Amino acid sequence: MGKVAFKAYVLSITTVTFPDGEDGVKIDIGEKVERPLTQVIKPVGQEGGGMFPQEIKVQIMGPVPKPHLQMKPRVVVWLSAVEWETLDPKPSVGDTVTVTIEGDRVTIRK
Repeated sequence: MGKVAFKAYVLSITTVTFPDGEDGVKIDIGEKVERPLTQVIKPVGQEGGGMFPQEIKVQIMGPVPKPHLQMKPRVVVWLSAVEWETLDPKPSVGDTVTVTIEGDRVTIRK
């Protein structure tokens, strides 16, 4: 039986109303992943003309971007309002957790 474990963060906690009218809480858990920003380029001139020019000169607008963090969703936990109120202590946005999946068991620990 394989085991998977990864470090993640509480990304958001949102109050929701389920289709049956019951109030609840949605907890998004995910990873922070470094991704490069895309550069905005502006054509400065075209050599050769036409739809497919032979050469395009570009100008980079602003400083060269540095990588930034993006959130990669991994687990969503749905709780009823009663279940949420039962939690002590409650998770907070930004908390670090470890998610472990082993066989038919999923564990989320702070």
